[in-house]
Amino acid sequence: MTLPQDKTIKISVVTGPSQGKEYDLSRPLVTIGRLGGGADIEIDDAEVSRVHCAVEVRRDTILLHDMRSTNGTYLGDSRVFSARLEDRSTFRVGSTILQVSFLTSTIGRRTQ
Repeated sequence: MTLPQDKTIKISVVTGPSQGKEYDLSRPLVTIGRLGGGADIEIDDAEVSRVHCAVEVRRDTILLHDMRSTNGTYLGDSRVFSARLEDRSTFRVGSTILQVSFLTSTIGRRTQ
């Protein structure tokens, strides 16, 4: 598995105690969990499990996987165990809402 060369995938904390934090995905599989729990992306939210969910990149598809969390992973109002994310999709873990964004890379481009 590799990340797309022409895109940067970013996860932003929209609401919650870690609001404003942004993370660029550097690997095709990244875990999200509670601060101090050992996940790749750690969020300061007591309702989030140590390793709560994972975001996986498969070619041009972004997948969200719940990692058997206690409080669940939600896309809209629906609890999900696995779901496909689109550009600007938001999902909730604990009391935190996160958004995934696909940014086109500017590497190799010239600006005028």
